[in-house]
Amino acid sequence: MINSTNKKGEIAESALLAYLVKNGFNVLVPWGDKHRYDLVAEKDNVFKRIQVKYCTPRNGVLVVHCYSNTRSKVTDVIRMTYSEKEVDCIAVFDSLNEEIYFINSNVFSGKPQISLRVEDVKNNQSRFIRWADDFKSLE
Repeated sequence: MINSTNKKGEIAESALLAYLVKNGFNVLVPWGDKHRYDLVAEKDNVFKRIQVKYCTPRNGVLVVHCYSNTRSKVTDVIRMTYSEKEVDCIAVFDSLNEEIYFINSNVFSGKPQISLRVEDVKNNQSRFIRWADDFKSLE
């Protein structure tokens, strides 16, 4: 089990990078660490700013945190949700199944988290469920 947040991020970003290159995208990595996105994917002159998240499913669900934490002082942590102005999509790396899902900004903008279901529900409920398979392509 990987415990380092930085290592998890590196694993997710490298998996996404490989996926994008295999699917004909050019990948740009921003210089410095003050950007709200991790990389930019370009294909046919369409650019997408992508924030990458490493997630492990629990009870058949990926809970995707749509925010970053920053420190204003040594003890103060500020949670900042991602907006459509900063990020075009969040790429979710499912660490258990090694799948990648793309959540467009119009779905997550301003929300602290989004849940994607990767396994069937036991009670056969289907209302209000976001199926991970519906988020498999980068549009």
